[in-house]
Order: sequence, then structure tokens, then C-alpha cells
Amino acid sequence: MTASQKPLTNSEPDGFTSRTLQRQVPLVLLAATVFSLGFMKPSFGFAGSGITPTDLLFPILLLSFVVGILTRSVRPVWSPSYLIFGVYAVAMIVSCFFSPEPRRSLAKFLGELYLIGLAVVTVNIVRDKMDLRVMILSWIGGSTVAIIIGLAAIALFYVDRQNSLLNLITYHYGAVPVGNYPRISSTFVSASMFCNYLNVSFFVLILADGKRWIRKWFFVTSIISLLVCAVFTISAGLGAYIVSVAFYLARLVVLKTKIVSRAILVAGVLAAVAFTMLAFVELSPTAAGGSTSFANFAPSPRVEIWKQAIDTISTSPFTGKGLGLPVVTVLYENSEGTTSLLTDAHNVFLNVGAQSGLFAAAAIFALCIFVLIPVFGPNGEVHLWLMAAFAASFIIQGLTGSFEDARHLWVLIGLIIAVGHFSREMPANAD
Repeated sequence: MTASQKPLTNSEPDGFTSRTLQRQVPLVLLAATVFSLGFMKPSFGFAGSGITPTDLLFPILLLSFVVGILTRSVRPVWSPSYLIFGVYAVAMIVSCFFSPEPRRSLAKFLGELYLIGLAVVTVNIVRDKMDLRVMILSWIGGSTVAIIIGLAAIALFYVDRQNSLLNLITYHYGAVPVGNYPRISSTFVSASMFCNYLNVSFFVLILADGKRWIRKWFFVTSIISLLVCAVFTISAGLGAYIVSVAFYLARLVVLKTKIVSRAILVAGVLAAVAFTMLAFVELSPTAAGGSTSFANFAPSPRVEIWKQAIDTISTSPFTGKGLGLPVVTVLYENSEGTTSLLTDAHNVFLNVGAQSGLFAAAAIFALCIFVLIPVFGPNGEVHLWLMAAFAASFIIQGLTGSFEDARHLWVLIGLIIAVGHFSREMPANAD
């Protein structure tokens, strides 16, 4: 236990009434921020960027956090992860210095500091199970709204396909064959990002159900609704859901038979690998009428994207092309006939490496190891589900998408580190 942390005792009241006003304000603001993670739309245009509700809340949260430290109502927590954050930040600063567009890279760097700040503030504010419960329920609240809107998009597509609202809550097909189904994005800017957020929410719901923080009927309804929405995102990240569901089922039966549990997990991993291999191919339109046939395959644009990203890294291995700059240039004709210019590497590690160099990529890799190391230790089911959420969304989905700048993932990182701190101070049966 660090000197800056207060041990959780049986005599300590568990609730908001036990906290001073200065302590409650950052906690409430963080809860509001966690709730807002489910809404990348509506956003507000500013300096060419979309400002989300989370972006508006964070400066207020940060101010309350600083005031809390100055008034000693919030005591800073030390974590070795700060060293990794520091290396990541330094690598990005170097990339900015050597960038051909330093002003643009510097603007991006400020955004990266904001993401790191989300994780650090979360680590320092979430100090016990009561705090965690507030954050988990806030996350569920935000995700529930996003899921309801996602279900509404599916229903609206089949009931009133010409409704203008569909333009706000659905996404273009991209490489997905055009068909009699919607590709939903709900309150997110893309279907893939919505898919990623839902993957974390899947494990958040499991955690809340295990702690009996939500009713069983709500858990079952939410899980089913979430999986329906996830399927209709029709994203490469759906392979992570196969592993996620298999892992959950394996945990359910592990006490009855470990052989069945392991078989479910192995089958899930193999199925997910097979599904992820689809990222290497795409369905091509036929010559007649431009319709799409399942008999016509072509190399996926991701193959060319990954090649270009690797070339970019080999050209500038230590500084990258420049933080915030496009690392690839791939023109792609979408299945609906439109054209997209793809500029990111569609892979977390390749994108970071191509933009900011190998030291930045190594820092991200080290962060993944740091977050997942407790999986080898007995830190309880709560910690396990949060780490599973990170593994599925950041690592597995990160193999086919660039999610290193997703706000919800940096808050998740902060929650995992925070839970790792206070779970080690609690009795083994207290989780």
C-alpha cells in the first residue's frame, strides 16, 4: 500500500454521505464524464474538430480535481503507469519536433495529453468499491441510451427507410456488401467505434451483474440488445465478441467442469481468429450492374494500408511521419459506389508507430502489458472483467482498427489501474 492511499476499513461508511463536498464534486463530475463517453454525437465544430460532451466536461473535471488536491480532499495516487505515460508523451513530443507540420502535430499532442489526463484523473478519483459502483452504473446509463438509439435505428430502417434521422445514426457500408440491412453507428461517429464501445460495455454489464448492482432482467435484456446492436455494426471488431462471449460462458461453467470451460474458450478463440482473417479479404462487386456477390473476393484495403504503414515506420523508425499526420494514402471505392480516402493504419500499434515512431509504439505495448499483468494474480472478478474488456477492445479489436485515441478506452485504463490499487488493500473475500 502506498503512503498516499487510505486503507478501506469495515468501519468506514460506504456512500456519498461519508464524503466531504470537495470529495463529492470530482466524483460526480467523473461520473458525468463516464456517462458522456457513450455520445460522440452530437458534437460541436471547433477549429476543424468535433467537440464531444466528454470534451466539454473534462476541463471542469480537471479543475475540480486540482482544487481537490489543493484543499487536500483528494490525495494523489502514485502509479508506475505514469512512467509509461511519460515515455509515450516524450516520444510524441519528439515526433512533433521532427514533424513536417509541427503546428498540426502540436495540436494533436494536446489532444493526446487530454486522453492521458482522463486515465490519470480516473486513477486518482476512483478510490474504493463505492466509487467504482458509481462509475460502472454511469457507464451503463450512457451505454443504455446508445443501445436504445441503435435499436431504434434498426427498427426505423425497416419501417421508414427514407427517414432523415437514419443519416444521423447509421453509417455507410464501406467494404461491407450493400444489402437489406442497416449498418448502425448510433451516437458514435463510426460503426467500428460503436462496436468497440459496446465491447467494453458488454463486460461492464457482466461486472455489474456479478456484483448485483443491476437487476437480472435488466442484465439479460441489456446483453441481448447490446449483442444485436453489435451485430448490426458489421465491423471487423466483431471477432472480439466471439472471444468475449466464449470467455464469459467459460467462466460460468468453470466451477462445474474445467474441461468444458477450456473447450469453450479454445473454440471461441479459434472462431475469432477465423473471423478476423476476413479482414484480409473483401467482397468485390460483379461486373454486371455493380451488385455484390459472395463468390467474388479481392484483397482487403487493409492489406495495402498495413503495407504502407510498415513502409512509413521503416522510413522514419524513431520519429514517425509526424503525430496527427496521415500515415497512409489509400483511395478505396466503397460498396455503395462512393470513394473513401483512408489515411490511418487501421491497427493501433502500426498507427502509433507510423505517426510517432517505435518508442511510442513500445510505450503503448508496455501499457498493454502493465494493464494485463494482474491477470496472473488473484485480484478478483471485478478486476478480471475490466481487464477482459481492455483485451477485447484495445488489443483484439486494435489489430484491425485504430482505437488508441478512443476516450472510453483511456477511462477504462484508468479504472483498471484504480481497481488494481484498492483491490490489493482489501481482504481476499471482499471483492
